[in-house]
Amino acid sequence: MTRATAGSLVRELIDLGLATETGSRGATGPGRPGVMIELDGSNVLTIGIEIHIEYLRILVRDLAGRETLQRKVALGAAASDEVIVAVAQEINEEVAAAQDARRNVIGAAIAVPGVVDVVDGTVVFAPNLGWENVPLLARLRRLVAPGLELVVDNEANLGTLAEFYECPFAGAGSMAYIFAETGIGVGVMVNRTLWRGASGGAGELGHMPIVLEGGKSCECGRTGCWETLVGIVELVNAVLPDDAERLLADPAMDREALTNVLREAAEADQPEVRVRLNEFGRWVGIGVSHILDSLDPEIVMPAGHLSLIGPWILDATRASARDHTMHRIFDRCQIVTSTSGFASSGRGGALLIAQSVFNNPVWSAKRRFCLVPVTPHFTG
Repeated sequence: MTRATAGSLVRELIDLGLATETGSRGATGPGRPGVMIELDGSNVLTIGIEIHIEYLRILVRDLAGRETLQRKVALGAAASDEVIVAVAQEINEEVAAAQDARRNVIGAAIAVPGVVDVVDGTVVFAPNLGWENVPLLARLRRLVAPGLELVVDNEANLGTLAEFYECPFAGAGSMAYIFAETGIGVGVMVNRTLWRGASGGAGELGHMPIVLEGGKSCECGRTGCWETLVGIVELVNAVLPDDAERLLADPAMDREALTNVLREAAEADQPEVRVRLNEFGRWVGIGVSHILDSLDPEIVMPAGHLSLIGPWILDATRASARDHTMHRIFDRCQIVTSTSGFASSGRGGALLIAQSVFNNPVWSAKRRFCLVPVTPHFTG
């Protein structure tokens, strides 16, 4: 395109508040010096909300990826209707706060630990929440400010997007992202595309059977699932058996707080704790071996509590995965822990909403985005 056309397009982006000039660059040839441009979007906000058993996590980012807010809101033993109202209230509060600051919230993505129909936003089955066929998106649309882009997706899928685009291994052709909290969900990236499966249930590998006889009961209704061996409750019972009942009954101890207690125990480097963590890492590795043999990814990335205790279980996990995987497959894969803590699903949700702006950066006369429904290119 001509210089005039490029200048006109850039000027439009600057007028929309999506780009800014950062100064001149010296000329390296004939003509005037170039002007450096960078993404701005500081007045454009996106929201990611994670629904957990005990709490909501709300994360707000601007269009350049800068985090402007992160907080948790306690839920207690709330029914699905109460949770939906709480989610809507958080979205509306962030919209109002943004307007007071002369900013604009363009939408929110809600991460759910379960199978989600991303077309209509129905939570098909979330066993740890006790939800089945909950029309989350439809109910939210009736409760939040009109004109917002809203998305409902599986928490591991959104966490995978965050890691795929922002982690040290960003852009890997294939990745299995293991989000561990109460349960286990796996986001699967194949050929740089998020793989959802025919019904949206791809990645529910926390419910693959590991112990075929005498296994523990799982919230999904079966026994011996992988998450009954490597979920946070099992980790607490395994590492701190004398304190487990007290810790798990403490309402102030959400899953993130429990993991911090476990990390402190691991840092104390007591021999019996080290042995228990190695055994736990072995069970993690057995599940990873099934992922490797089934999907043959370049990267396997344990996240959630598996990442925070990663330094103490990763050797055992790798050894166990190597022992139970075809060697050629294992040798070509890297098993690395996430560095995103527990908030990657919220970041992935905010990133997903931001993509709607990149696909359609149109600003109305009222300083609102004219959103056209789009399917971001990386959602599969």
